[in-house]
Amino acid sequence: MILLAAMLLAVVSPQTGIPAWLSLEDDRDETENRIAELRASLEKVRQASADLRNDPFELEYAIRTDLKLARPGEVIVIVDPPGRDK
Repeated sequence: MILLAAMLLAVVSPQTGIPAWLSLEDDRDETENRIAELRASLEKVRQASADLRNDPFELEYAIRTDLKLARPGEVIVIVDPPGRDK
């Protein structure tokens, strides 16, 4: 009888029983989803890196837009769009 009560308590206990097991399954599923998202993100970064290494136009575009740099001797003119408040 005591053994049965102990087993029942172990099964329904939030720390060790079925609720804990279900919580761990949920955590595992969330972690697997996060890993899949990170793998997809990593693949995009790898592709962007390959594009920068292999395409000189892509590299120049990234330098101009991300780093806001220009070639020596170029003059950069910034034009505000009409109707833009300052």
